[in-house]
Amino acid sequence: MKRIALFIMTLFTALSICVCTYAYDIKNTAELFAEFSPEITVVSKDIDQVMADIFEYDPRLVMYYKGYNSVYNSFIATIKPVYTNTDVALTDIYTAKSKEEFTDLITRAMLYGRARLCVVGINMPVSSTPLNDYIEGVSESCPLAYMGYRGHRTTTIDSKQGAYTCYVIDLEYDYQPDVLLQMKKLTEQKAAEIVSTNICENMPPYMKEYIIHDYIVENCQYATDYEANPNPDYYNAYGALINGRAVCNGYAYAAKLLLDLCGMENRIITGTSKGIGHAWNLVKLDDAYYHMDTTWDDPVSFDGLDHHTHEYYNMNDGEISKDHIWELQKYPKAMGGTYTLANTEKLIRSDGSSYSARYESFPSVFGKYPELGESENPNKKPVQSEQSSDNMDIFTDKFFYNEDNTPKTDTVHEMIFIAIKHIREYKEYYLGACAVLILLLVIDRKIKKRRDRR
Repeated sequence: MKRIALFIMTLFTALSICVCTYAYDIKNTAELFAEFSPEITVVSKDIDQVMADIFEYDPRLVMYYKGYNSVYNSFIATIKPVYTNTDVALTDIYTAKSKEEFTDLITRAMLYGRARLCVVGINMPVSSTPLNDYIEGVSESCPLAYMGYRGHRTTTIDSKQGAYTCYVIDLEYDYQPDVLLQMKKLTEQKAAEIVSTNICENMPPYMKEYIIHDYIVENCQYATDYEANPNPDYYNAYGALINGRAVCNGYAYAAKLLLDLCGMENRIITGTSKGIGHAWNLVKLDDAYYHMDTTWDDPVSFDGLDHHTHEYYNMNDGEISKDHIWELQKYPKAMGGTYTLANTEKLIRSDGSSYSARYESFPSVFGKYPELGESENPNKKPVQSEQSSDNMDIFTDKFFYNEDNTPKTDTVHEMIFIAIKHIREYKEYYLGACAVLILLLVIDRKIKKRRDRR
């Protein structure tokens, strides 16, 4: 009886050591997956759960997952993952849980001319993530980031493991990244110089808008050769502010950039006017919007002279719709009547104030949107002790961590932690010893049976 009990105890010990060696060390298993290991051995019958735990530990790994094959032998399973996107470094894969986080990643990628952006969306399926709208929205939230953008291609995959979606976005630009980045910085500097030189910070908003309008129409000429000479600069603020030549997009983006620096709410409208594609601005003064079209207020003349007008200055929807068409539902209604051209010029003439508070500095978009660095596991725990850094849990982090992610430091958990760590570091010796012990017990049992038969 004692021999049977000893045999059972030894077998149980051996099995326990195997479990400690192979089972659910999530950190180590995830690291094997990140290294594209052809085989990963675990103690589990539910391989889907193993994969779910790997991705919960580090969602970035979903970008590499295509599927798996598995072999289950007794209590040990061998997973043979099928990998994809193996040319992408783990530190170049980012995660997003909301539109705001995703848009921030896109903005930072575009601002610095990044050619590819890989994002794992968490609870952001393709069906409810209008990626094209996110990218187009950058033109409003950060025009400099959008400058030089030519287009994009996107590959998306909704993962079968958890609520993850992989987005691989390939971005194209008009210039090489270093050239484009320098152009953006020059444009930002020029815009700051224009505002600080011509506008005082304590001026009323309607006066700032009027000055911006007049500066653009007086210092930029419409690029009539845009069809014969498709210069990409014509379509952005660089062309309007640095080169002094642009088409409607360049006029509109220049106006937006200057209005943004003055802290004035505004938007760019795209539609058609006079039978061609067109872009202009919506400007908010007090609580109402107005249309401002600097392009048509800087008409092309046949005598070679500049004939600036204010024909399209601060119009409402009804007034400008005589020759402008746009999707009304996409933009706020412009129903303002207080700051029409006549009223604005009257207010400026009657204003006897002396404005001298010049803008001293402006927040840079490069400070607001720093360049993307190496990504990190969004679920990374702070390193608080050897226990927390090694993550030696057998089945779940909850065993060695409290609910607030602090490590359990009582004597029992510390001893188990150290024992498991030692077993995993020297698992070949432990498994060998267990195998020899089990073999000796089996031989001993057979010898005893033969003696009993005699």
